[in-house]
Amino acid sequence: MIRLIITFIVISGIFTLDIYLPGVPEQIKALHVSNTAINLTFTAFSITFALFQLIAGPLSDRYGRKPILIIGLLLAVFSTFLCGFIQSYWQLLLLRIFQAVGASCLVVANAIVRDLHDGAMATRLRGYITMVAGVTISIAPAFGSLLVYSSGWRGTFILSAGVFLATLILVIFFFKETSDPHKINTRQIVVNYYNLIRYNNEYMKRNLQGALGYSVHFCFVIMSSYIIVIQMGYNLFIYSCFMVFYGLALSVSGFTINILSIKYSNNEIIKIGAMIMLLSSTALLSIGSSNIYIFTTLILMMVFGGTIVKPSSLTLALSSIPKLSGQASAGISLLQFLLSGIVASMIGFFTSYVISLICLYAISAALIILLISKE
Repeated sequence: MIRLIITFIVISGIFTLDIYLPGVPEQIKALHVSNTAINLTFTAFSITFALFQLIAGPLSDRYGRKPILIIGLLLAVFSTFLCGFIQSYWQLLLLRIFQAVGASCLVVANAIVRDLHDGAMATRLRGYITMVAGVTISIAPAFGSLLVYSSGWRGTFILSAGVFLATLILVIFFFKETSDPHKINTRQIVVNYYNLIRYNNEYMKRNLQGALGYSVHFCFVIMSSYIIVIQMGYNLFIYSCFMVFYGLALSVSGFTINILSIKYSNNEIIKIGAMIMLLSSTALLSIGSSNIYIFTTLILMMVFGGTIVKPSSLTLALSSIPKLSGQASAGISLLQFLLSGIVASMIGFFTSYVISLICLYAISAALIILLISKE
């Protein structure tokens, strides 16, 4: 049952992003705003999501994983549902921020994994989570496209609210607490974060590696509908097909992690992922995106490499601080979403060069990951 609950937690988190992507062109028209303005709603969500995890993580250490999940999911259900009925851009932006506050409770998924497992077993469970994420990414844009065709972009929020509700029901009735709650005050929370940043070099290095790997995926996903539908001129059906292959690549990466974890150490797996990301992004930058098949192949390889990096880096980061896994998980997610949101918004200002900029960023990220792994 715990694996099913983790599965729904993962699905809920991804639906807050991927199912809305096919509706971006329609949102631009309906709300009379620019692509940059719509991208701001994703950036605002990501940064709010990251910051509030700093609160949700420690609270889950103090009160347990279950109550934090219930409160957060309740807020996510209502705010997501209301997004489907907004009348202005500013209402959408505000509700997306409230949605992010509620969804920040999903940070406890990493803490739950750490509560139950460590080492290779934790890496394999995170590999499973990556496979679930890949399948969800394959399905979500297809569902989103169908909803945009049948009921408009508002339907994507209604469905997403339903997924949050299903997760909430599972947590209330079937989730058994995995942590051992302990007293912790505000001052201790601040001290713990300071100690993580100042003294735990292993945690910070692995945290940065995971954030860099994730941010490459995030930056492309945020801009994917703009690149394929608006810039490259393909329709939503082609975009949905592309995202199916994109999700399958993530699923394969999760399966690959499980295989690699049997033979290689986590640090070696990180190096393999970084090299794949480096070579594919360099090739795409050199060849260009004029051919959709070459573009698809190289983008999938680039994201495949970055996705391999994340689970192993998370395992190494959380292994360095086992007693505060909720707070440590919040710190990990903060860096991931803060870095991703900032980079994605910066790239979004230069839409004419978006593919080249994503490639350059991926090359830089891969080199930094490799440099850290050699230390």
